[in-house]
Amino acid sequence: MGLDVFVFEYLDIPDTIQTQDELEAFCNAHDGSWTMYSDNHKNLPKKYIKKIPMELIDWEATFQKRGLNLDDYEDSCAAVGLWYEFRKKASGRSAKEDVAIELAHIIGVGEPAPDDTNTIRFQNDELVAKTELVEVWAHGKEVGYQRKGANNQFYKDGKWDDNTIVSTKKMLLEDWKKYFSDKNDSYYGKDAKQHFKENIIDKFIPGKTFVAYW
Repeated sequence: MGLDVFVFEYLDIPDTIQTQDELEAFCNAHDGSWTMYSDNHKNLPKKYIKKIPMELIDWEATFQKRGLNLDDYEDSCAAVGLWYEFRKKASGRSAKEDVAIELAHIIGVGEPAPDDTNTIRFQNDELVAKTELVEVWAHGKEVGYQRKGANNQFYKDGKWDDNTIVSTKKMLLEDWKKYFSDKNDSYYGKDAKQHFKENIIDKFIPGKTFVAYW
């Protein structure tokens, strides 16, 4: 694990793309990939965000099919192999019990214990599908890359969790000065600032490329 800094070419999804399969083929033809839009991508120019019909899991209907209430379970789940696991929301459990459940939830080994009333598992063939318009965007080929190199302030400021897209030279230079110029960097040492310049700054072309902190 660790920070990866990419420089990608922008990729404009044509209006003729109307299915996920068409989107996949389009991205593959341009050495790129696509992702669903989120608030973390808010610095991406809006013109690159498109809506595509996609088949999603209808979790509310999936839970109802089992006679369960989605609202009784945590908002996130673990996707392990051929199944999805959810935990019930905490209600009077001790911290020790929560840790044990969390560990079992992450590992996902074997079936839940018969007396485990806090964990629910859905096999793929139990899922109920639905089709919705989803906001997506795509990127073209990678033209620059750097592994790590950010100082502690980068993580304290939530840059890895929010504002993960850098779309202007001004933003990039500000980040370079504030986060990627530490002379005591554990990865690049005193050369951290120069490495970021060569790997990222020099590869950035305003209007044609953007930087992603992933």
